[in-house]
Amino acid sequence: MIPRAVIASLEYRLAPGDRFPSQLDDVWQGYYWLVVNCKEYLGFEPKKVLLLGDSAGGNLMLSITNLCINRGFKIPDGIFGNYPAVNCCQSEFWPSLLLGLDDFILPL
Repeated sequence: MIPRAVIASLEYRLAPGDRFPSQLDDVWQGYYWLVVNCKEYLGFEPKKVLLLGDSAGGNLMLSITNLCINRGFKIPDGIFGNYPAVNCCQSEFWPSLLLGLDDFILPL
């Protein structure tokens, strides 16, 4: 029986113990392996590949999509980022930035 959907959860090294881009490398290697080896090792060929991620995982999901475009590799058929960290510009002000002023990590 061919599965209707398969979910793969990729783990990656975390900061601050491991510095960027080790997280992106981990996720890229996992995505690449799944796309290239799915049929041989898992027994089916996916019709669609969807990427989902939240927070830092959402940022990595968007970064993987960008790598796929730049490297001419299989682009995901769909992406869903749940509050990904995408705007790190310090020159624009948003009222929500005031909420993070007292936090020890967020302002950095």
